[in-house]
Amino acid sequence: MPIMLVFSQPIANRAAVERSLELTTSKPVIGAWYWDGDEHLDFRPRDYWPANTTVSFDGHLNGVQGAKGVYGAADLTQSFTIGRSLVAVASTTSHLTQIYLNGKRIYQWPISTGGPACHPDGTYVSVEKANRSG
Repeated sequence: MPIMLVFSQPIANRAAVERSLELTTSKPVIGAWYWDGDEHLDFRPRDYWPANTTVSFDGHLNGVQGAKGVYGAADLTQSFTIGRSLVAVASTTSHLTQIYLNGKRIYQWPISTGGPACHPDGTYVSVEKANRSG
């Protein structure tokens, strides 16, 4: 799961905003900040967050110029702990999903994934759940 920041105004001075961000973890984590448009900034670990890791985020944004005439109005501090390792691996070839808890497979379920063009191979993050209509 990424750390997601959503700004109320478009950010042109991305470097200044990124310099104002501080991320500390109780276990080593390699990752990077990624801009998705002008108002969304995510931190994504290269791999999964290590289980049972404490993460502290400090956004020293108060007074930081994000764009011409746009300045940060407050600092942001947040801490959280990553829980146990829970990984789901779905295969469009075998039509199975395997669930791993702390590295041990605990479930294997049959699945339907649609046609091969529907879901290309790769690693994906589920950020939200919603019912599709129509």
